[in-house]
Amino acid sequence: MDDLIGGENHTVGFQRVHAQRNGAAIDQRTVIVFALKDGKVSEVYEFPEDTAKAAEFWS
Repeated sequence: MDDLIGGENHTVGFQRVHAQRNGAAIDQRTVIVFALKDGKVSEVYEFPEDTAKAAEFWS
């Protein structure tokens, strides 16, 4: 996690992802948005730097 911004309704995290899988590797930045309801995480959205590269890596 590089940085975290918190609010009453949302929290946003900035991170760098490093992973290896089946001989392939990925290294990119992502943003994760947490929607909060009644003090708990109700939804999570992830936005990778390169969506096509991330989809190919994780599929």
